[in-house]
Amino acid sequence: YTVVKDNETFLRNLKGPIALLKEGNLCYLSSPENEVAVLDLSVGDDTMSLLEYLKEYQGKLVSHDLKSFYHFSYEHGFFPGYDWDDLEIMAYLLEANVSNYDMNFLMDHYLEIDIYCVAERERPFARVTSILSLQEKLTEMLNSMELISLYEAVERPLIAVLADMEFI
Repeated sequence: YTVVKDNETFLRNLKGPIALLKEGNLCYLSSPENEVAVLDLSVGDDTMSLLEYLKEYQGKLVSHDLKSFYHFSYEHGFFPGYDWDDLEIMAYLLEANVSNYDMNFLMDHYLEIDIYCVAERERPFARVTSILSLQEKLTEMLNSMELISLYEAVERPLIAVLADMEFI
């Protein structure tokens, strides 16, 4: 991965599917080329840049625990699109008996990446750059188990509906 120096330019030029990972006040965005922008959401300019970009973005966004990002967005007056992918929900459909769908588990279970072998300061970058690979793998598995239509028609739209209900 490469950490970009100019977040504004990165956001303006970003095309294709993007990965979003929110950890505390930091938001990591990754392109398919594994360029990563780090935005500090406790800083108003970074928050506004991100939300302005997402208002215009027409492509695919993939995240883990998308509902928590929806909550953050709602607090700032932005109501995201409903066709973004959530790895946590995708994994739940594949294996409902698992008790924890955090990124560390998903990376280990589906990509065989042991996050604890990665230096601690590098872990957020490893997580965000794994999101698109995880989405591809989980989509293939949902297709092979004939669960993709359930995910796309019911589960994915329900994420935003539940976030809306919790926000009100």
